[in-house]
Amino acid sequence: MGRIFAVLALILVLAFAPGCGRKVPELAAVPGMGEAALTDALQGISRDAVLQSWGEPDGALSGMFGEIYDLPGGGAFVIVYYGQSGPDHVVENVKLGAKDE
Repeated sequence: MGRIFAVLALILVLAFAPGCGRKVPELAAVPGMGEAALTDALQGISRDAVLQSWGEPDGALSGMFGEIYDLPGGGAFVIVYYGQSGPDHVVENVKLGAKDE
């Protein structure tokens, strides 16, 4: 009985875990997504998953936990903000911006 309860509890935790089962969109697809859609796609996904998909960031933030990625084409960037709770930081918010050249 105890094992059945433990298995059911694990299934429920995994089913409702933030970011569980979702994939990080390709960095090349980000410019066409828009900020709201990108935030929805990334929110709750771990920093490790972002690093695996997008590689090392092009910059970091000072004073907040976040990273900057230059987008393909060179005219824009995305800032990914991470939560600071727990050992596995997850995406909380995303901002898209244009470079001033």
